[in-house]
Amino acid sequence: MSAEVLQRGRGGGEGEAGGVAQASSAQVVQDRRVGDDNFAPGRYLYRGSGTALSRAVGASPQEKTYTDKAGQIIKQSLIDNKGRTDQLKVQEDLSKNFLFQEFLRQDVKYPVYDFSLWDANQRALSIAIHQFHGHTIALKDYKVEGNSFSGKLVFHSYDHFGLDPDDEITEYGFIDWFTLQHYDRFDGKYPPPIAQADIEIPISGTF
Repeated sequence: MSAEVLQRGRGGGEGEAGGVAQASSAQVVQDRRVGDDNFAPGRYLYRGSGTALSRAVGASPQEKTYTDKAGQIIKQSLIDNKGRTDQLKVQEDLSKNFLFQEFLRQDVKYPVYDFSLWDANQRALSIAIHQFHGHTIALKDYKVEGNSFSGKLVFHSYDHFGLDPDDEITEYGFIDWFTLQHYDRFDGKYPPPIAQADIEIPISGTF
């Protein structure tokens, strides 16, 4: 099956990012982004990504709570629609985007990492990410056999480690950082790195 988006979205954090997760044999069902609608991926350096960050994110209770709730909603939708996925596809009109509306209705919260906690993993994630700015959910290796379905949900999150005008930029080091990132004179020579994490969750059911 070719790639298809189920959810796109945006969240808060240290910056903004955009794009659609690319997962082989997957359909994206949710894509959530926040920030600059004129986001240009070429402006950013894709760094700080990989299995270590993915493992740390996957081990966090915030991510587990989020993926559990999202997975339950998607699974129930697949059961209610006898394995069909059309109802899960991303719609530009948010009023017609099933998952976007369902996440709002059920108050599904995107993960936020708290520096005040003493857990080392939590504190590290709060510094590196705090909250992802971009997020997609993809349905990977999906198949329906008889009255059963199975596959994997791929939660792809990304965030750029940069500064925005609404950040508290009062220290000299942060002022320099902001200037290098945003001053037109540098013509995008100093883009912030983007961190990415991917979590795969199996999904299956019968109808």
